[in-house]
Amino acid sequence: MTAELQAAKALLDEGIKVPVTAPLFFKMFGKQKLNLVVKQPYLGTLYRISKIYLASGLAEDQETKDAELLFLNHGKAMSRIAAMAILNGYWKGKFLGGLLSWWLFENMPALYLQTIMQVLKVVSGREAFTNTIKLVGEMIMTTPNLSQQTQGS
Repeated sequence: MTAELQAAKALLDEGIKVPVTAPLFFKMFGKQKLNLVVKQPYLGTLYRISKIYLASGLAEDQETKDAELLFLNHGKAMSRIAAMAILNGYWKGKFLGGLLSWWLFENMPALYLQTIMQVLKVVSGREAFTNTIKLVGEMIMTTPNLSQQTQGS
């Protein structure tokens, strides 16, 4: 396991706190900043994030070194992915995903959005998926149980 992966896993066990400007409702009560926490995403959340990631074309353009161009072309998809990671659930993502995505797009600094994307990329990389495939490949489900004996006539 690489040091980068270990650091990301340690951060996601506790969660990464991302400060954002509070909405008007919270500002009325004196709260200027909110800390949203990104924890390790569930498998279903990773699936939905992967669908957004591949549908947006972000996978091809991520090699671009120009961060402004990347945010210009894929900023909304990146904020949608960040919202899904923060909500981390099917129903929360279904009902609140669009609203949180819009709010993050308008209120989150690009550096924090980029940090969330990098951590999600490390944690949801193909290393974990490859290990799961190898494990399932070693489990041969169709072989007969050796404790059973064939009955003859």
